[in-house]
Amino acid sequence: MRVDRGPGPMSAVVARPARIPSALRRARGRLHLYAFYALVLVLLVTAIAAAGRWAELDQLTAIRERAEARLDLQTAMLEQELARYHYLPAAVGLNPIVRQLLAQPGRADLRDAGNRFLQALNQAAGASELYVLDAGGRVLAASNWNQPLSFVGIDLAYRSYFQDAVRTGVGRLYGIGTTSGEPGYYYAQAILDAGQTIGVAAVKVSLDRLESPWAQGPGLLAMVVDGDGVVILASQPAWKYHTLVPLSLETVQRIQTTRQFERASLTPLDMHRERDLDAGTRIVSLGEETGRRRRELLLQERTLATSGWRMILLSELDDVTLVVRSVQAVAGLGLGSLLLLGLYLRQRRRSRRLELAAKTALERANLELEHKVAERTQDLLAAQDKLVHAGKLAALGQMAAGITHELNQPLAALRTLSDNAKILLQRQRIGEAEGNLDLIGQIVERMGRITTQLKVFARKPVGVTGPVPLRPVIEHALVLVADRARSQEVAIGVQIVPPEVQAVADGVRLEQVLVNLLSNALDAVGSHDGGRIEVKVGRRDDRVTIAVADNGHGIPPEILPRLGEPFLTTKDPGAGLGLGLAISDGIVRELGGSLRGRNLAAGGAEFLVELPMALMTEGGDG
Repeated sequence: MRVDRGPGPMSAVVARPARIPSALRRARGRLHLYAFYALVLVLLVTAIAAAGRWAELDQLTAIRERAEARLDLQTAMLEQELARYHYLPAAVGLNPIVRQLLAQPGRADLRDAGNRFLQALNQAAGASELYVLDAGGRVLAASNWNQPLSFVGIDLAYRSYFQDAVRTGVGRLYGIGTTSGEPGYYYAQAILDAGQTIGVAAVKVSLDRLESPWAQGPGLLAMVVDGDGVVILASQPAWKYHTLVPLSLETVQRIQTTRQFERASLTPLDMHRERDLDAGTRIVSLGEETGRRRRELLLQERTLATSGWRMILLSELDDVTLVVRSVQAVAGLGLGSLLLLGLYLRQRRRSRRLELAAKTALERANLELEHKVAERTQDLLAAQDKLVHAGKLAALGQMAAGITHELNQPLAALRTLSDNAKILLQRQRIGEAEGNLDLIGQIVERMGRITTQLKVFARKPVGVTGPVPLRPVIEHALVLVADRARSQEVAIGVQIVPPEVQAVADGVRLEQVLVNLLSNALDAVGSHDGGRIEVKVGRRDDRVTIAVADNGHGIPPEILPRLGEPFLTTKDPGAGLGLGLAISDGIVRELGGSLRGRNLAAGGAEFLVELPMALMTEGGDG
């Protein structure tokens, strides 16, 4: 019997190899699928990168072509400006007075004649300065002989342009003047007599006017670098007298000896070479002084034939980056869409195999779902109608409560005025009674405006504002609370500095705010002895401040952070609705101001209204 049970386990062992090929096929299929996805991802990234490189190359080519024309123009203008005054030293060397002065430097009459000749010639040419040096480098005559910073008599033998002129016949230099402190281009030419150098004529030219168009041109960043790599002209003033690369010790000593850049630091610019495109064109990065980001710029340069200077033009590449990213995004979206389309078609083929089996169940589920959707839609429509109705009731309730609160004080004033009018009529004081009746009419008209403004406030419209004198508004508000203040024996002080101050506001709505604040202050003061309310109007910069302070019990600490919330009140039930500050805060905000409340250190509370100040008429204080 035990032998008979043996085939059971053996049969199980024999069955396992039959399942191994199926598992291997599934694993192999998954590996193939993952490999396909990886290949597609690599191709997608490669295509996006290629699209970005193509877009960058296209944009760089367009920028280079545009900048080439500007670079040629700027280089030609600079060459023309440098050569414009080269004739002056030669003309000076030919003048007989100058040659006599070099032969007899001690004669005052020749020096005076030479000064006047150079002055007249320089005024006609329009250069900065024109002067003559003897063979030792001392200035004998100059066009600025009669100015405080005259060159006459100073020793310029240390200047490289003088040394070059003596050695080779011509000298050029851009540097900072050691006498005037003004930078300029110096051109010098030797004055010869029988083959011997008897002196040097030099002209100084300011090149500042060449920088103005650079600074004003949109996207034009330009600089001129001398043979040592020092920036001598630039569209950005902060770049001047910096270097493109650190200077050698020998170059620094030579510049210091010739005092070419007096008092200039000559520190290197924070510019790094990123990659070269071709001869004279490369991409560099420039550090920003006020930010963390480094800007990438396209650098193109030309070498000036006569001076050896380099004209450098820098073009912004922000648009290139934007275009490259846009092209890459479009390429990514396009290729991603194709990939998704392929996946969709593959999934669609798979779903079709299941469609026939699930069709009946799906139709039944669709019918049930449509039935449930119809039921829920009806429920939602009913709930929506209820919410709209509830919202309308809430809005009507708030408006009714607001109107009740706002008309409370005017109604009290109407009753007082009508009682007074009755007594005055009984006493045959007709004139005073008519005055009370006129005031009643004004209050009734104001009440009408209040209800209209409250409706407008509830719908949050844009109110009509304009210059409003604050004194009449405050006086009208005080009239509405005057009877209550007398009954509580509360003194109200008013201080308006300056008296003619005006605010940009709506007089009726601002009066509502003041009545609310005064009423709250009267509530806070109560009927205890010594109750006082102060209304102070002042200015703070371009704002008008209206402070209403009392010496009452102050604002409870738990209420202070919640000022302005609707229906928040510390009054007894039936004494207030808690809408005054909420309505006042809304009115002040619509007028472009602010309303704040705080407790005073001496006791009591203060509410501060800030509004835009209106320009006063002539005769006012400002």
